[in-house]
Amino acid sequence: MLKHNLITGYLSQIYVSAIGIIMVPFYIKYLGAEAYGLVGFFAMLLAWFQLLDMGLSPALSRELSRFRAGSVSALSILNLLRCLEWVFLIISFFVTVAIYRCSSWIANSWLNVHTISVNQVVSCIIIMGMIAGTRWFITLYRGGLMGLENQILLNNLTAIAATARSIGVFFVLHYISPTPYAFFIYQLIVSVFECILFRFFLYKAIPSSPIKLLPQWESLKSISSNAGSLAFVAVLWVVLSQTDRLLLSHYINLQDFGYLTLALTVTGAISMVSAPLQQAIQPRFIILIEKKSKDEFKKFYILMSQLSAILMCAIAGTIAIFSETLIFAWTGNSNTAQNVAPILLWYALSSGVMGMAALPFLFQFALGNLSLHIKGNILLTIVWLPLLYFVAPTYGAVGTGLAWLICNLVFMFVWIPFVHKKYATSLVWSWPLNILKIWAAGAITLYGLSSINLISDNRYVLFSWLVFVSMATTFACILVTPKISWKIVNLLRNKYGR
Repeated sequence: MLKHNLITGYLSQIYVSAIGIIMVPFYIKYLGAEAYGLVGFFAMLLAWFQLLDMGLSPALSRELSRFRAGSVSALSILNLLRCLEWVFLIISFFVTVAIYRCSSWIANSWLNVHTISVNQVVSCIIIMGMIAGTRWFITLYRGGLMGLENQILLNNLTAIAATARSIGVFFVLHYISPTPYAFFIYQLIVSVFECILFRFFLYKAIPSSPIKLLPQWESLKSISSNAGSLAFVAVLWVVLSQTDRLLLSHYINLQDFGYLTLALTVTGAISMVSAPLQQAIQPRFIILIEKKSKDEFKKFYILMSQLSAILMCAIAGTIAIFSETLIFAWTGNSNTAQNVAPILLWYALSSGVMGMAALPFLFQFALGNLSLHIKGNILLTIVWLPLLYFVAPTYGAVGTGLAWLICNLVFMFVWIPFVHKKYATSLVWSWPLNILKIWAAGAITLYGLSSINLISDNRYVLFSWLVFVSMATTFACILVTPKISWKIVNLLRNKYGR
């Protein structure tokens, strides 16, 4: 099942990310760079909305994995799900009203708008709040399907929704109205239908049992302790990953914020690689822990860490080192490439480190003990926020990207060893040394290939070159990873009989 989940997960993520990236130049064409900055502000708003989740979605995911392992009954799961729906409904209503009340202040006092009418910006912000409330419910239902290891269905639904959001809005902008207002109205309609679809399939996947319409609040006791830890982690994570964007949306003009949004959109390709892997192994981690399979869990954890290190180095490294080439090949605009590339360099490397550091978090999440993860993120927050308030107004997005990379590297190679010391002593030194060995091989390869002066205005040639660079880096990383190398060799032997 893990193999199929990984394959479908990657296919889905490749499709979703690719379709989103491909459509961005069309959005900019119809909306303009400044209006696209509103799209970036909306993405940031969605991220801050995750604070309201309070750890409930991942807690539901964990309970459904325990249900799959036979530790929880279907009736208790359904009662828990009904309670969470009521919690989400109540909070979503009040937050949507709050965004409505603050929309005028955000448009007039926070955002630096030049060419778009303030009234239209106010209307867009109100709709953003409504979409955010709807997408919040989708996160709950996605977490449920993920916990059931129903990734094939989840990935298919995600692909369908992405198609409607990304391609459908193109026709709205082209044939109806090329305005940000039309863009966000369409996104709201799609989000409502997406929410209905995810809810239907989650309930269908759980054996039916008679439950009441009104919530049975005692059901929340089963996740209260774990959800509390996850909520605190979520708060820290949003503060760590989104405060820079929140401040930059005020300190830089909306057009420059659009360039930042372009850079962050490209780093979505890194999530395209890391998210399906994490999505597939998270329930497997939990199931192995529940079954007390410590040796099997350790071997699986090491193997997945090595695989993640290879993928992060190949994708994030290629995007970072060849950022200007990539942006030009994508947009065909040299001015855009020059403005986005310096930002993309640091944020791409940061995303690669973050994708790798997610494995120890999944380890602790499977154990049901996030105390060390919380302490580490508290220390990181204490360092990051003062640094950010100094860097953002003076150095803009390039400075915040570099500062974020340094903080993530320190967290990964200084704090994570403390986590392994408590839960897996043998990995204290072997885990970071293995990662460094893999990344060193990739860095040497990328450095050598970057010295080749490829001069071409043909965007297909440039894309082909970037694919070659990524594949060469992957191969170099695999060569220094014996376990994965032998698995590939054995796979080829079994397939071709040699």
